Amino acid sequence: MVEEQRAWSSRRVSVAEAVIVAVIAAAVAATQQIREAAEQLAAEQAQWAATSERLEKLVDEIENALREDSGELIHGHLHTGRRGAAPRRRAGNVLKATWG
Repeated sequence: MVEEQRAWSSRRVSVAEAVIVAVIAAAVAATQQIREAAEQLAAEQAQWAATSERLEKLVDEIENALREDSGELIHGHLHTGRRGAAPRRRAGNVLKATWG
């Protein structure tokens, strides 16, 4: 009877060990998936940040070009020195140069 109890206890321990190993393996797999997702999100965030910086620079360039054109119109001349001439399309040129 003692031998049977030892064998039964030994099987219970083996089953418990197998369950623990399975739970740990599942936790490791889940942790790896979370890490991969976090790395992907970080890469996407970096791309968004770079795009945001490019857009901010473009907006600044466009604002500066528009401000220069407005100043020229207020003073009644352009860089060409001709009074009353139509303003150049600097803002459009900035966009063409940046976006192709």
